[in-house]
Amino acid sequence: MPKLKTCADFLPLFDLDFYSSGAPGRHLDTAYVRKNNILFIGELETDPPAPAAGVYPMRRKKPLQAVINLPQVSLTGNMYSEMWEELQDALNRSDQFIPLTGVSFSPPLPGGITRSSFVAVNKDHIVYVGK
Repeated sequence: MPKLKTCADFLPLFDLDFYSSGAPGRHLDTAYVRKNNILFIGELETDPPAPAAGVYPMRRKKPLQAVINLPQVSLTGNMYSEMWEELQDALNRSDQFIPLTGVSFSPPLPGGITRSSFVAVNKDHIVYVGK
């Protein structure tokens, strides 16, 4: 029996606006993007969802304000770590993407987007992180 690959190289995305350096943005119904090429993926600002009833309690984490600098944009937002961790510990986890909430972009993204409620940043493209 063939062994299933645990980490796919391509990420399926649906109903997305795609921006590439120097090219006009375009809307796609479905795209399969190679994870290594993603700088970050984000959600546009939305109202926070109502908490679901009967949700299993999550471990309490602390927010760490950080500025993540990528080649052409800086993201300022909150990373989350275990209560005993510091920023360096949160950065050195084995996950390829770092989640951020309450993110602002400098300079604004194409289309004038300046904020996002959630962004996942690919660690392979980070130049440096500050606080």
